[in-house]
Amino acid sequence: MEVFVGTDPDDACPDNPSDDAWPPDMDKDARVTILDVLMHKPKLSGPYDRRYDLNTDGSVNILDVLLYKATLGMSCTNP
Repeated sequence: MEVFVGTDPDDACPDNPSDDAWPPDMDKDARVTILDVLMHKPKLSGPYDRRYDLNTDGSVNILDVLLYKATLGMSCTNP
């Protein structure tokens, strides 16, 4: 899934704001918050962006947003 959406499968947590390492962390701040969820809104009706297609079904829709239920409120750290 990480290869499909374009995140780094060998890195569990972003090292800096340009490191796209954790699929649900859209703003790359090492936390999954409502802000990450809200970043999907323009992608729901705009051009397809595979980065937001978290279930890898070829479209960005509510099914991708629902995946946040499992990670909302989580954070990560680098060793």
